[in-house]
Amino acid sequence: KKVKSFKRPPPWGLPAEIWKLLLIGMSRLSIASLPIIQKILWYIFVAIRISGYQPVWWTTSWAVAIPKFNGKRSCPGFRLIHLLDFIGKSWIRQLWQEQRSHPPCWAFGFIPNRRREQALLQQRLFQLRVRHAPVHGSWFFAKEDIANAFMSISKNALHDAIHRRHHDLSSENLLHQRVTDEMIMLSGPDDDCVLLSPQVGCLPGDNAAPQQFSDGYNNVLALWRRDLNAVLKDRRRIPLEIHDLRDGISADPTMTVMADDLAKAGFCTSRWDFRKQIQAW
Repeated sequence: KKVKSFKRPPPWGLPAEIWKLLLIGMSRLSIASLPIIQKILWYIFVAIRISGYQPVWWTTSWAVAIPKFNGKRSCPGFRLIHLLDFIGKSWIRQLWQEQRSHPPCWAFGFIPNRRREQALLQQRLFQLRVRHAPVHGSWFFAKEDIANAFMSISKNALHDAIHRRHHDLSSENLLHQRVTDEMIMLSGPDDDCVLLSPQVGCLPGDNAAPQQFSDGYNNVLALWRRDLNAVLKDRRRIPLEIHDLRDGISADPTMTVMADDLAKAGFCTSRWDFRKQIQAW
């Protein structure tokens, strides 16, 4: 069977299609009746839980450069996709999804049951309301986008997201280990390989990377929003809140985050007030 584009495994791994064939019926059989390959894999999982260590090749990626078609040359014109062992990716995704996070009301993208259209609708409705609001002052909006989002988030933010999300110490330690021990293998023009240890970011191509980035980024933005409100606390500014009649929760509609895109609204009473807020942002 043909492997999907950019879904092939690293040189030391097997395609996902082969693993799926080998693991058919594993969840429905007892340990004693498992085929030899499934039994070996089951013992590996048990050994990981007992020892608290994962195989090195599960945390090592083979980096493949694909063009962005943005007209740029050299590194800015390419995106690195990381090929990881299929079993290792599935294992980490299962660990990550053992517990669900509670994202803030303004966060969309990489979050189950929250769609891109909801983020756009929230911003458009908010802008429509503020244009017709009978207030003395001006509204302004700012948009930000993170370049190379997955690879730009700090390891500390990822570790903090893991700690907030998980309550099982064994799973939490294995996820911390995955973030700390990640390795990237790059191949050169002469088939020479270099092994790198990234000090920031999560790996694009990993099944759990989108949710890892989302949890870490949203936690950082929540702290930024809290500190920003403290710095810009002013009675002249209008408090902007939406009260949800269903659950009684008050939400702040001035900020919307869609994956790595941030839209933030503000109200200013003068150009000096506008300058102060932009500088604080």
